[in-house]
Amino acid sequence: SSPSPLVSQATRNKLLRPLPEAMDTFLLRKYNHTAGGFAVNIFGHAETEGCIGWFGMGGSVLQHCNIGGHQIAFGYVPNVFSPNILLDRAGLLMQAVVKIVLGDNHATATS
Repeated sequence: SSPSPLVSQATRNKLLRPLPEAMDTFLLRKYNHTAGGFAVNIFGHAETEGCIGWFGMGGSVLQHCNIGGHQIAFGYVPNVFSPNILLDRAGLLMQAVVKIVLGDNHATATS
């Protein structure tokens, strides 16, 4: 038998319910969030369109992606503080991971 899920499907559905786009007053940029507080496609790249998750001020990122039929979990914790979270290394690494998982054909089509 398979292990019990951490949360029920009903709870997961409630957490992932999309909310209308709203302005992040710190980053001065509009984002979509879920009812559970996760950001949707925080990097704004075609490769990360199916990703939801969280990022921290120092550049840490935790994302779950459902892209091209693949489930991708991505975590990154830098060893230095960076105030520029939008251009940080995590976004570039995450794009690279998605491109590798989906193959070169997808990478060229969406880059």
